[in-house]
Amino acid sequence: MPNSDAEFEKLIGEWRAGSADALAKLLNKHAGRVREAVRARLNDRLRAEYDSLDFVQDVWASLLAISSDRNDFESSDQFIGFLVRVAEFKVIEVTRR
Repeated sequence: MPNSDAEFEKLIGEWRAGSADALAKLLNKHAGRVREAVRARLNDRLRAEYDSLDFVQDVWASLLAISSDRNDFESSDQFIGFLVRVAEFKVIEVTRR
């Protein structure tokens, strides 16, 4: 997947430079994986109370809290892994309440 890696490097570089458009493209590209991670962790009781998109938005908020010049994602796999792990933590946090 060299093209995917090149695209990721381009977008992450633009995000680091302050491009909101690049960040939006990264988020749109990986939204499905984040949603899958949320749905895999969300139990039936919580499904009735929460929409998976609420958690996805919380993940984006966590990502936005990272300064664009301080993110250190070196690959798309690392970026996706971060997003998925944050999604899992968001669901766990709500489950504990």
